[in-house]
Amino acid sequence: MVTISKRGAIYYAQYRHNGKQTRVSLKTSNRKVAEQHRLKLELDLAQRSLGLAPASPVAPEPEESVVPLAEVRSGYEAFSKANKRPKTVLNDTSRLNAFFEAVPGLELPQIRTSHVERYLTSVAADGRSPATVLRNREILHAFWRWAVRQGFADANVVSDIPRPRLPERDPVFLNGDQIDELLAAVAGTAVEGPVATALFAGLRREELCWLTTADIDQDRRPLMLRVRAKCIGGERWQPKTKRDRRMPVSDRLAVLLAPQLQAKRSSRCPWLFPSPAGLRWDPDNLGRSIRAVLKASGLQWNLLEFRHTFGSQLALKGVSLLKIAKFMGNSPAIAAKHYINLVPEDMTDDVAF
Repeated sequence: MVTISKRGAIYYAQYRHNGKQTRVSLKTSNRKVAEQHRLKLELDLAQRSLGLAPASPVAPEPEESVVPLAEVRSGYEAFSKANKRPKTVLNDTSRLNAFFEAVPGLELPQIRTSHVERYLTSVAADGRSPATVLRNREILHAFWRWAVRQGFADANVVSDIPRPRLPERDPVFLNGDQIDELLAAVAGTAVEGPVATALFAGLRREELCWLTTADIDQDRRPLMLRVRAKCIGGERWQPKTKRDRRMPVSDRLAVLLAPQLQAKRSSRCPWLFPSPAGLRWDPDNLGRSIRAVLKASGLQWNLLEFRHTFGSQLALKGVSLLKIAKFMGNSPAIAAKHYINLVPEDMTDDVAF
């Protein structure tokens, strides 16, 4: 019986023949290739024991050529473009570039867990937050997981590296007076609609940019807002979680959206909140424009805090975390993580039946 084991980067075969224990290098770091060599060696030994094969051992076949790292990364980029949002692809590519620049000259099979761990340690040593270190780890983990599926790597070298623990923080959100102050600051500006919709519907930044007039069902009362995948002008988009969702529009948001919905009746522009140029907002430009408007009023809030305001205010009202998750396009676990501390504790009547 032939067994294989790995020593360093190379696989070896162990077997006993004619009472002698033998160990030979298979000259490969690829698990699949090593297994093929093991089966051939086992067959050869069996034939020799029956006198059906020459006494000289059969040398392992040459190792399969290593796919160049540039080719592997090109394949991963193509996979990413087909399955991820463009901004995610850019972010992943940037962080992968930073890692591979830290291990120059190494092909994928030569990279070890120690290389990745040293890199993540250097990121932390540069003063980056635990969240940034975690994000780098997750991007590298996803890359190696894909590489293993494609046969470019034998194992995910990132799996054994522990995830950094993130400090738990309650979300920052606005109270009633702050909401009024915010709406007064953005009134009449190009960002009034996006800000109000983030506040009262909890939409993400890209969801706001891709919202169209067709996503507001004006034939129903209350109005219904839909966040859904779409293709406009040859561009395809889908929500972050790849799941469509719908929610009722509150009376307060309906009043704020009414002028824009009325103006859109005679407009050929599909976007509910077009940029000043009449185009779809770029997410980064929308964020910068909101910050500029708020800075002029001495305010420093951001879109993520507006989204958290929606979830937090619902939690304070005693809305179930399951409903909050459904409205916001989150998993119940994420909703619980953010808003469980805000759920009123005095709910004795709710559990009586």
